[in-house]
Amino acid sequence: HDTQLIQSGAVTKAAIIGLGGGTWAASAGFALKAGEDKALVNAFADASSAREKGLFVAGTKYLPVKMDDQSIYGKQGKAGVCLVKTNKCVLVSVYGEGTEPGACNVATEKLGDYLRDQGF
Repeated sequence: HDTQLIQSGAVTKAAIIGLGGGTWAASAGFALKAGEDKALVNAFADASSAREKGLFVAGTKYLPVKMDDQSIYGKQGKAGVCLVKTNKCVLVSVYGEGTEPGACNVATEKLGDYLRDQGF
């Protein structure tokens, strides 16, 4: 499913991490650093820590700009990240400079809705 996000053209890199941690899938050359998976999952339960320290995805720090129980959006200059939580995993989508943030968010949210509908 991470390839669907890349093929949308709105996502540069993507990963799917389990709620217990661990990467289920990732686009080529995209790897989370040790501990980032659990920290991203925990950001949904403890938003204050992510707001204070930022979100770290593959070593890059993003400033959270929107946080709720299903979605977290972060910015780093003109690039950003979209995290979408489902019942069993978190989708991690990164977009680069020149990509419309809204397009990345819509593509990721749609996949999240689909996975939730499928029981994931």
